[in-house]
Amino acid sequence: MCEIDRWVAGKAIETLVEHPYPGLRFNVNVSGRTLEDEDFGDFVLDRLTAAGVAPGRLGFEITETAAVTNLDAARSLAQQLRASGCRITLDDFGSGFGSFVHLKELPITGLKIDGEFVHGIDYGSRDTVLVQGLVEIARGLGLSVVAEWVERATQVEALSRLGVRVAQGFHLGKPEPLATLLSRPHGTWMRRPTLMQDLQPLES
Repeated sequence: MCEIDRWVAGKAIETLVEHPYPGLRFNVNVSGRTLEDEDFGDFVLDRLTAAGVAPGRLGFEITETAAVTNLDAARSLAQQLRASGCRITLDDFGSGFGSFVHLKELPITGLKIDGEFVHGIDYGSRDTVLVQGLVEIARGLGLSVVAEWVERATQVEALSRLGVRVAQGFHLGKPEPLATLLSRPHGTWMRRPTLMQDLQPLES
């Protein structure tokens, strides 16, 4: 798993060199096993420096479950990468009982709202109240927000009303080969003026 994570991170950096569009950024998932790799942070930063890629164009996502399993390692890696300018997102936020503790413990730059809270956002359910609360907390802490599991246009409208501007899900786009994505004309990756597709082709 550690080798796969290194390959994906390296591939993302290589692609950013080959396609230096200002708006092209990648988020790479970090497995729980890689959190235990003390050299992963140095590997990423060495590759970024050698390639001349601005760290802000590369982000890393750590699932809440993985963070809970090894909080010290997650904090250490997040601190190292964020200090160098990389984005750090807490993925599947809200799936664990200690979610808000992690906002205090981890030096993250953003969070992804777990899809369980987004699934019924357009039905006037309790999800609306919960997501609104999460958005306000994130805004107060200066964190970016991404909504998962967006599968219907009505969800886009509901999320937009709550101030969510970035999302991912089958309504916005399905996983596809990186080469296919990058073969499109520059600027066509973003589907909507108010709610952008969170591009993560390397996860497909």
